[in-house]
Amino acid sequence: MKRLFDFTISLCLLVLTLPLFFLIMILTLCTSGTPFFYTQTRIGRHQKPFQLIKFRTMTNKQDENGNLLPEQHRLTKVGKFLRKLNLDELPLFLNVIKGDLSLVGPHPLLARYLPYLTKQELKRFSIRPGITGLAQISGGDQLSWDKRLKLDIQYVNDQSFWLDIKILLKTLVQVFKRKKVINTPKEIRQGLDEERRALTIDPSSFIQIRPLKITDSDCVMLMIERGLPSSIFQCTIYSCNGYKSYLEALLSISPLSPEQTMVHFIGAYKQDELVGFSEWRIGEFNLHLNNLYVKPSMRGSGVGKKLIQEGLNLAQKLHLSSITLDVFEYNQSALSWFKRLGFIYGKATYWYVGTNPAPFPETDVSYTIINHPASKASHRMYDFSTLEIKTPRQTYHVSRLNKTYFKIHDPSALDDHFLLQALYSIDPVRSLLMVLPTPLGEKFSYLKMLDKSVRMTLHLRNE
Repeated sequence: MKRLFDFTISLCLLVLTLPLFFLIMILTLCTSGTPFFYTQTRIGRHQKPFQLIKFRTMTNKQDENGNLLPEQHRLTKVGKFLRKLNLDELPLFLNVIKGDLSLVGPHPLLARYLPYLTKQELKRFSIRPGITGLAQISGGDQLSWDKRLKLDIQYVNDQSFWLDIKILLKTLVQVFKRKKVINTPKEIRQGLDEERRALTIDPSSFIQIRPLKITDSDCVMLMIERGLPSSIFQCTIYSCNGYKSYLEALLSISPLSPEQTMVHFIGAYKQDELVGFSEWRIGEFNLHLNNLYVKPSMRGSGVGKKLIQEGLNLAQKLHLSSITLDVFEYNQSALSWFKRLGFIYGKATYWYVGTNPAPFPETDVSYTIINHPASKASHRMYDFSTLEIKTPRQTYHVSRLNKTYFKIHDPSALDDHFLLQALYSIDPVRSLLMVLPTPLGEKFSYLKMLDKSVRMTLHLRNE
């Protein structure tokens, strides 16, 4: 009965959508070329391999080394539209008619996953895999592999005609509502073989991801210092004497829900040893990765991807549209790694350091520190603070780092002698640290460029 139902429904749907089918083929030809279809070997009933069929949604663009570019760089506009409406999956009904798939069943797995399935999980191959299923309507890619496979076995044990109807109806509701679910890029998504290979080889290598603890603050500070050149480290709040107290204050609230705190610290632990961490800042529309560090001995083991995945999960929970981060240009390996994960290069920011050219004899000292009491208290506690300084021209926000730098983001500040004079009167020996959207000209030769950082963005596909 199930096979007859699958065949009849699939054939009817293909006949009804035949004009749309041919239209998509033409659009695919124009944007992605031939072949029209994307095929991939999956494992079906009784562990028999078959070719899963979908419409192509990406080109075969390659980098200078002949490697395929990340998904986001190859996905066409037509492909993006097809995926959004799930129209790229129309050819799956051909798989159903051929007998490779059922309408409802466990998700068809890649062949390379077979060695990593338990004896209990192999029961999923006693029936045909499905276009949709219990795991798919319960979260799909957002679920852990263990949870997905457990739901597959639950379906095998409880399968019935009415359960299939219930799953199909829920699938239709999700498709028509276009429920917002972030589709994790495959460059970040960890396969079942990757997740379980470490356990197969060495159970002690299992990495646990959880919120950082206050007791990890010393380790985190050491990681940050080791992860930056000294010249750049000195230009950040991390070098300030009170940063540890500030970090501990953040860690005391970080485990709370996203609605209660705007900063989240996530740790990667191997047998309770901290081997990496990430710091996330929640914005109105995006999630910003403020820090990511993995111990050199653990790089290449998937720890970084796990930490990025936690950010993706957080972005999904908050319905944010992108993840951003800044990488210094000197760190080419990090730039390349994030690019492979699908992050796109954006605007550069230029970092300059130098002495304050003040005093200017012809310029009066005329300014007001609007937030002086609060700034003074913050500096006393953490050794960094922000001054809100009003001059006859405008109001500026100037950060103080240790006893070393005034940090300014506004390029117009260099032409405001009132501000420079004010900064000189506040601290005559403190240098300027300018973080600017464009490079400076010869007029400001007293400032030397330290480095430049690049803003990178991962646009999250919401469906």
